[in-house]
Amino acid sequence: MHLRDLSSDIPALRPTSRRLRPLLWGLFLLASIAATDRALAQFSDGAVIVTVPSDNKSETATPALKPPPKRQKTVKPKPKPRAAAKRSRRPVRRRVRNAAADRLRIAVLVNDDPITEYEINQRAALLAGSSGLGKRAQANFKRLIKRPSTNKRLKAILEETINANRGRSREQILAIFERRKKAYAQSIQQRAVSMARKSVLPGLKRKATEELIEERLKLQAAKQAKVLVPKAQLDNVMQGIAKRNKVSYAAFKKQLKRQGTDIAAMRSRVRAQMSWMRLVNAKFGRFVDVSQKTIDESVVESSDADKVSLHLHRFIFKLPDKITQQTIAKRLVEAEKVRANFAGCSNSRAALRNVANSAFTDMGFQVAAAIAEPTRSQLLNSQDGAIAPPVTTKDGVALYAVCARRAGAKSFAARDAAERALRRKHTDIYGRKYLSDLRREAHIEYRTR
Repeated sequence: MHLRDLSSDIPALRPTSRRLRPLLWGLFLLASIAATDRALAQFSDGAVIVTVPSDNKSETATPALKPPPKRQKTVKPKPKPRAAAKRSRRPVRRRVRNAAADRLRIAVLVNDDPITEYEINQRAALLAGSSGLGKRAQANFKRLIKRPSTNKRLKAILEETINANRGRSREQILAIFERRKKAYAQSIQQRAVSMARKSVLPGLKRKATEELIEERLKLQAAKQAKVLVPKAQLDNVMQGIAKRNKVSYAAFKKQLKRQGTDIAAMRSRVRAQMSWMRLVNAKFGRFVDVSQKTIDESVVESSDADKVSLHLHRFIFKLPDKITQQTIAKRLVEAEKVRANFAGCSNSRAALRNVANSAFTDMGFQVAAAIAEPTRSQLLNSQDGAIAPPVTTKDGVALYAVCARRAGAKSFAARDAAERALRRKHTDIYGRKYLSDLRREAHIEYRTR
């Protein structure tokens, strides 16, 4: 508050002459200085200054000032005895592992060729696709759908949709709700798949590790033999896999990524399989010999067994009305002679030129399943262009020459497929032994357990 304002509130100053005003101003100034000195003295002693508000309503009261607190001496607590002190357990810091760390973390060394934990996790995820993951995910999805919380959440979504779209028609609200319901169902499905994958992956890691070790050995051996599948051929095979799944290659990669698998994991697996097949065929293919008998038996056991056909030539050595043991034996000797001198199906008609009471018939293709045993087995076990042993029929002693064969409606397709499968089966026997030798001679170091 200014002294000028104080003087205006004193009535005695108003009529005072201008000559006395300087003197009065001086007295008020001395009084103010004295009051200020007393206030400072009280403040230094720790007193609190309280300012009384003036009668002027336009002025704002000055807030009360508090003295600064006195500095107190800090007293250190006495240490407790060690016996009585309680040790506080430190929280265990768990290291957060991510894909970037797994890419660099080496799990196994195979002849100085590293296998990372990331590769093991990717291979385990790839194996999970063929280990009943779909059935587990479906069971989890059904269980999640039946939960009361799911129905409660759907009701909440419906209420939120209605409240957020007031003023719209019933059809519009239902359409928005259907979209939100579909998105919610997809989230439940993803959760079901995640739960299934978590339950399957731990048991597949060991299998994935062993499979990757064998692949490293296969690729190393194929590279050394210079039969490694080139990148261009591998690209064509991967494009074919995507085409068989009725999607583009880009969509196929996205599909694998949604399943938690990188396309590189599948490419590595396919390349190892193809390279290993080329290597084993190059090393042991010449030792594999699949007989026509084995191929025929395999085709007969297939689903097209009733459609396996043989092109047959029949030679009949007729018997007289009165059959004796001697006449049958004579006809069998003649049949064996023709069989021994048989020069192929192109000379079948000439084979009976000097044989009396004989006949030749070109039977064409006959379904093997319709031929009676044991003749059927004998014919299936014969080579093309060969004659089976003679058999006695109601028409006489018969010889059957196998001139050609076909299987199923696609002619030799089933037969060729059976031959490839049998060759692969016999070659795999050599391949397993070769892989066992490679593993026994390799240096395999497990870095993590």
